[in-house]
Amino acid sequence: MNSSSPKFKQISSQEQLDEAILNHIIVDLLPFSEIEKEGFQELVGGLIGPLVLKSRRSMARLLSKKYELNKQILIAELENVEHVSTTADCWTSHRRSFLGMTAHWHGEGKNSKDIIRRSACLGVRRVYGSHTYDVLARAMADMHAEFKITSKVNCTITDNGSNFLKAFKMFSSKENEGRPPRGSSNVDNEEEVDDYLDDDDEEDDVVYVDIGEILDSHYNEARLSLEIEERNGATEQLPRSEKEGTLNATLNNEDSDSDNDICNIVAHIHLPRHFRCTCHSLNLIATTDVKNIDQRQFNKLKNNLDKKLSAIWNKQSRSSLASDYIKDKLGELFIIHNATRWNSYYNSLCKVNYFQSKKSEEFNAIMDHFKLKKLTVAEQEFLKEFIKIMKPIADALDVFQNEEKMSVGCVLPVLTVLKEKLVIFKDNRSVIHCVPLVNCLLEGVERRFSSLFTDTNMILAAISDPHFKLSWISEGEKSTAIDLLKKEVDRRTSASVDAHESSLDEASLSDGSPTRKRKRNRFLDGLRKKVTTEIGEVDRFFHETVPGSLKDLDRFPTIKQIFLEYNSALPSSAACERLFSTAGLIFVPKRSNLSDSNFDKLVFLKQNGTCFRNWQLCPSKTS
Repeated sequence: MNSSSPKFKQISSQEQLDEAILNHIIVDLLPFSEIEKEGFQELVGGLIGPLVLKSRRSMARLLSKKYELNKQILIAELENVEHVSTTADCWTSHRRSFLGMTAHWHGEGKNSKDIIRRSACLGVRRVYGSHTYDVLARAMADMHAEFKITSKVNCTITDNGSNFLKAFKMFSSKENEGRPPRGSSNVDNEEEVDDYLDDDDEEDDVVYVDIGEILDSHYNEARLSLEIEERNGATEQLPRSEKEGTLNATLNNEDSDSDNDICNIVAHIHLPRHFRCTCHSLNLIATTDVKNIDQRQFNKLKNNLDKKLSAIWNKQSRSSLASDYIKDKLGELFIIHNATRWNSYYNSLCKVNYFQSKKSEEFNAIMDHFKLKKLTVAEQEFLKEFIKIMKPIADALDVFQNEEKMSVGCVLPVLTVLKEKLVIFKDNRSVIHCVPLVNCLLEGVERRFSSLFTDTNMILAAISDPHFKLSWISEGEKSTAIDLLKKEVDRRTSASVDAHESSLDEASLSDGSPTRKRKRNRFLDGLRKKVTTEIGEVDRFFHETVPGSLKDLDRFPTIKQIFLEYNSALPSSAACERLFSTAGLIFVPKRSNLSDSNFDKLVFLKQNGTCFRNWQLCPSKTS
């Protein structure tokens, strides 16, 4: 042990000491007051020798310097990236609201050309007032501009909140106007727009205002000002018609000013394409849609089961004596579900089913001990059927929440497999109590995701991924998908040929000896090269029917470019949920006076971790 090299580097300078203490505060989620505690000062003071412990204010200044340095490193890293996607979500804690955003892109490894998913936290910024669509749009646009990725972000992933949906509808960039957002529904008329915005569950964040009251208040204010002027003699000699004209002109000026303000806001806010979080959409199917099932027997069994299980869950949560008794009898506790965590309700039911099937005597003894009604035979059968049918939904959620190995290209293949599994349940005669549940899930998946299967971007993302290719597409639609990829390869090849020809023309003009023959030969060579690339690369890519890995894309350079562009996005906004988990550990009740700026810096440095030292070795630190 004495001959082995030391694990930790010896601190020999004041800068190293300050960096170590600041890193201790950031990594271990500690407040700045930690360095003023007596025990910490005695421990560190006895080790540092002639070095000096800095005050908490000095550490706060060092935090700002480190934040600015690492922020510039991240900006420099993003400058080398062509395609970036972001996730965004809102979070409220201790009477403060924040907008959190993360960035995601593909890059190559340091010692190889392997495609690696990379992620970074952009920040947790304070949001004042109501979370209306314009406030969120401005905050997201400012975040993109701050990190100089406005022109590189090709997709932003959020949940299904109506405020987010309206923000992207109202402030979509010019290149997206007239086109449906990537991965969203095709909206054809005003009624469908209303349904598109009001379909889901987060309506509380939007503040609705009666426009009639606003107009009436403006009219009354203008008339009151006109009466005051009459009293002062300014308009006393004017006829009544001219007075009314003056009033209308005043109102028109106010309306035009307000319109100009709105136009100015729209002109300065440009958001990329929007993609709804697939995890949140599936969660809405499993909760909201299932809750709206209109079938008496199904609702009766589910409500009775929920009441009995809620009773035992509440006993465990509210009483230490009850939890001790349950732990003693079963050897472990029930899983208590959380409304904000996808899959938690399914996991809690699985635990109950495990106790009911493997430890039925102990489970029934617990119900008797707390004088609760036992599960009937029909309810036990319902529980098993419910878990069996909901398992594909839970498995799909687990796939979509993977951050490092999944891209948006997995959405269509996973949804295809999900629908196939649900159809099998529909034809399964052993399903007795949960037939309405199967129909509800199939209808929900079709209603919320059907538009994705006709979205060109989503199809290209899936078929350009070597893991999937055409394996998820029916035989009748494979030719259409192949033609789609060939057209995309043709478009990119033509663009590269044109760029190559223009560069050669410029070079020949600079030499002063351009010839028409050379131009004609270059044109024909470029056409021949384009056709060869289109046919050869796409056919060779699909000829390998066995699913491959991302390393295989090195042999298909044009398809690799397509993959990197269309698969830069993640299938869900789970990265933001993980970001807020870290934020919750920092912004605890005892630190509620933490300033917004320091809070943002601490979360930024904690989430990105050691990525700033070497992005090649640390591709993702938001998980």
